[in-house]
Amino acid sequence: EKMPTPNEMFVATLAALTAVQTALENKQQQQQQNDDPATMMQEQSSPSMNDTASELENTVIPLLEILRRILPYVANYGNNRGALLAHQLGTVSRSLRLFVAMAYALPAGTPDGKHGRKKRLNNNDGNNHTGAASGANALLRQILKTTTTLLLVPPSSVSEKDVAKLLHGTIIPMFH
Repeated sequence: EKMPTPNEMFVATLAALTAVQTALENKQQQQQQNDDPATMMQEQSSPSMNDTASELENTVIPLLEILRRILPYVANYGNNRGALLAHQLGTVSRSLRLFVAMAYALPAGTPDGKHGRKKRLNNNDGNNHTGAASGANALLRQILKTTTTLLLVPPSSVSEKDVAKLLHGTIIPMFH
């Protein structure tokens, strides 16, 4: 079988990220419609937040890593001067900015410094992590890596305004 080209992998990865983004937004809207005001006042680190954290950790992080690895090939001058990336930069930027917002929306922990969820999860790397908090941190680290790669290899046709929007919507909030 023929191996997919970097452009094909880029398009497929972007489509998958967009589909996950849409599914998470729909789930969030459904959750908000189903919650009454009395329930919304209570802590929301219920199964829906943990499902979102799990979805982000198990689906979005690997997709962002694939995206990070293929960006230099898609942006390469010899690859039609990076036209595909230049054309899709808005979509990539929007997805990265949305996932930053989702990561910050996940519960980080309680005031005493302990994580809100007691159940320990064991990842394949052998390290123990705590539920949504580690998912949010891992997602933010992956977004930082992906955005940094994107900022290092932008096609020359990308405007400074688009790059600034990406930078201010992803990396800069992480340092405030």
